Amino acid sequence: MKALTFALLLEISVVSFGQRPDSYITIDTITVTHTIPGIDSLTSFIPQLKSEFNTTIINKINQDIRSYFMAYGIPSDSAEYVKQLFESNDVETLKEYEELKEGESAEEFFEVEYQGESFVNIGYQFQVLPYHGQYQFFFTSLIYDLRKGKKLKFADFFSINVNQLTALLESEGNFIYKDGEGSDIKEKINFGDNAVEEHIQSLLNDSTNSCTEFYFREIEKEMYLCFKFKCYGPQLIDCGIPLSTLKAYIVFPEFKNMFKLWGEGAQSLIGSNISGTGNTINFEKYTVALGGGYLIHDDQKKDSSIYGIMYAHSDSSSFYFFTKHTNNNEIIKVLDVLEIKKEDMTNKKWVESYCYTDAVDPELIALVKTNDKEQGYYYNIIKAWRANRQTEKFETVNRNKVKKCENESYGRE
Repeated sequence: MKALTFALLLEISVVSFGQRPDSYITIDTITVTHTIPGIDSLTSFIPQLKSEFNTTIINKINQDIRSYFMAYGIPSDSAEYVKQLFESNDVETLKEYEELKEGESAEEFFEVEYQGESFVNIGYQFQVLPYHGQYQFFFTSLIYDLRKGKKLKFADFFSINVNQLTALLESEGNFIYKDGEGSDIKEKINFGDNAVEEHIQSLLNDSTNSCTEFYFREIEKEMYLCFKFKCYGPQLIDCGIPLSTLKAYIVFPEFKNMFKLWGEGAQSLIGSNISGTGNTINFEKYTVALGGGYLIHDDQKKDSSIYGIMYAHSDSSSFYFFTKHTNNNEIIKVLDVLEIKKEDMTNKKWVESYCYTDAVDPELIALVKTNDKEQGYYYNIIKAWRANRQTEKFETVNRNKVKKCENESYGRE
């Protein structure tokens, strides 16, 4: 009987995500064993995400992770599995199979390469030592979006071409390997041939049989983009480059936050896609916290485009982002930005989507005067704007044209 023993490399960690400060995930392991007497006995230790929130997305990710591990992937129909096993090894009897597999061993590893606010990166490695042969190494980098559950590709993180990435890796990159104590060691890259360009081309082609996997790792307190070259020789080769050298090419929101690449301030967002930005956006001059928003709804409009308003605030200002949503919120484009200093908000408040001209106008946003007297509507309009879906701009509205704005807090304790 072929007995496969699976080694395990595990990091338990906590990952924050979503719009709630108390939401988190933990990474645990499950043990899956599949035994067919006289044929196979397989045990896999499989990482699984755990969270009280976003359970549908977490379950989707966990299902995909399990599919990569040997014991989980065996068909429930044992007879069909044995048939496939014999066919793939070109044998007809159990004795032939046992002789062929005598002395063979296999190991299966996983490592949590990196965990961030919005994604997790798990590295899966499988290696086989055939009888009288060399090890065969296999590696897959699994990178999951924790908000949507989808796998992330290289193009989700960077906009860069083969020549640009090859030049950076050759000039700034390092080989990465473990010392005897398991610490990461860096050594200047020096292939002496076209290996770097060929492997980068394989990665950017995004083919299913790519010779290159990418992953992220923190090395000596610095974030690295790492590569696993799988076709250079009998061994897998790891190399990497500091993420800081790739600032000009970063498109992933979490990394743009990391290096404050959104521009000086909120006005820099106009024209940008802020889908997946998380709870905050870090600008060069300040940070804003996002506080939700709403879609502009009007039954009288025939336009199928979806527009919305998002709230945000910094230490000194409040903001409204006028947004356009496409492709099931894969793209949330900022069309315009409205800013009011908090020092100008004394005894005033924002009211949106419930202001009236002749009738309720969902495009209107107003700054109104408040007082201690409880009332169903505000009539003292200080300033007003329209989120114009035709011009896709905030436009100033004559405050005298706004008759009243609803007090949503009226009647509440």
